[in-house]
Amino acid sequence: MTARPIVICSNRGPVTAYPRGSAGYDFTRTRPNGLVPTVFPAFAHHGGTWVYAARSEADRALAKAAPVPLSGIGDAAPMRLRPLAVPSALARSHYEDFSVGVLARLLHYLHDRSSAADLDAAAYAAWPAYQAVNEQFAVALAEEAAGCPILVQDYHLLLVAAMLRRAGKAPDTPLVYFHHVAWCDPDYFGMLPVTVREALLAALVDFDVVGFHSRRWADAFLACCARWLPGAQVRPDGVRWGNRTCRTTVAPAAIDRDDLLVETLDPRYEWWRAHLRDEAAGRWMLTRVERADLWKNPLRGLQSVERFLTDDPTAADHVWFPWVLTPTRDWMPEYRLYLDDCLRVAKRINAEFGRAGREPVRLFVSPDAATPDRALALAVLSVADGVMVTPTFDGLNITAKEAAILSDADPVMIVSENAGIMSEFPGLMISVNPFDVADTAGGIRRAYRMGRSDRIARSAELKRRVLARTPQTWLNDLLGAVPLLESTR
Repeated sequence: MTARPIVICSNRGPVTAYPRGSAGYDFTRTRPNGLVPTVFPAFAHHGGTWVYAARSEADRALAKAAPVPLSGIGDAAPMRLRPLAVPSALARSHYEDFSVGVLARLLHYLHDRSSAADLDAAAYAAWPAYQAVNEQFAVALAEEAAGCPILVQDYHLLLVAAMLRRAGKAPDTPLVYFHHVAWCDPDYFGMLPVTVREALLAALVDFDVVGFHSRRWADAFLACCARWLPGAQVRPDGVRWGNRTCRTTVAPAAIDRDDLLVETLDPRYEWWRAHLRDEAAGRWMLTRVERADLWKNPLRGLQSVERFLTDDPTAADHVWFPWVLTPTRDWMPEYRLYLDDCLRVAKRINAEFGRAGREPVRLFVSPDAATPDRALALAVLSVADGVMVTPTFDGLNITAKEAAILSDADPVMIVSENAGIMSEFPGLMISVNPFDVADTAGGIRRAYRMGRSDRIARSAELKRRVLARTPQTWLNDLLGAVPLLESTR
């Protein structure tokens, strides 16, 4: 497929802008986030416009002159930025109350079913803000489209296609939505208020294509349409509803090797690699890098480390667990308490199993969630003998892919059976039940004891397959699905 300009639409932008005196702006890539390293390399290859919500004062200043050229971020096709100055109170309600407080928690099974009335009230209260922000994005996209494919990213903007269709603004514009997280089953999705759940599903089938990282999440979405969208005709590859046909496709996100290696040019990367190896002092390293998010599940991960060391106390002399946790969603008390619990369990493990000043667990927690140490995170993955990725549920999780590219130690991957990446690479990772501490501890034991020839074979094949798929492949899979719709309408 030849490169053609595209319009990317997401709540979070690809860069952070910094004023350059009185003469324009400098830009750095937004980190950490699974969306940006997946989407940005494909966007840079094609060029076009990225529409996103302004998050900083610099973004809001840019919004007044938008769209503006994006420069200084590697070699790329012509790219423009269009931040949208969403009113602060509206943006906060859209993102914190509905997108995260209702939808993200729903899609990851974090709502308490016994408190459904609380979800009902929260959904109704924040729904108008969610609609209003989606409407502002739709207006901007109508001005940018001009026949270019529009790729909407993630659950913050599910209503955009329906709003464009309703306004008659995108008759010849391919509209593609990609879902970066998990999707829940119909029984759980049904916790949403009737009008909200039906509106969300109806809006999604107004896209030409809806993409997922895994067949499991695509099937869950289709099952929700079959259960909760009246009159929907559901097939294995899509949904027909009224006069619209939406095709679903599975397109696991990919990592751009060259893009990733550019980040390792930071001098701190090599400094951290040397420091980590010195501190490891020859110990086998099982690493973890992620946000301290409820569905990322680091707390049970630490409990599984504790169980592993309890079952085999001698391993404390030979295994080290350097983990990077980035604080997130700190406006929510339960997230702050969750991180505190992680720190408490790590302290308990070190008190119980520490030996002569050598602690088995080292948690690196960024003091500032907005500016995590990316060089440290990549260095931790690059020295890993094993990598632990055990979310309760996750759309994909690209950490294992980054480690497969960076690590020179033939790392073993211990991965949740509920992470989308597990279905992409069956047989190459150790699968564990993320809710079962004993099973996860057993996964650590199997990884630690795995023979060298098995480790090398798994690691080499995983790296080969990770490198075989690129962000351009991912994007082409999505855009290539659009023409197939014509024969089904």
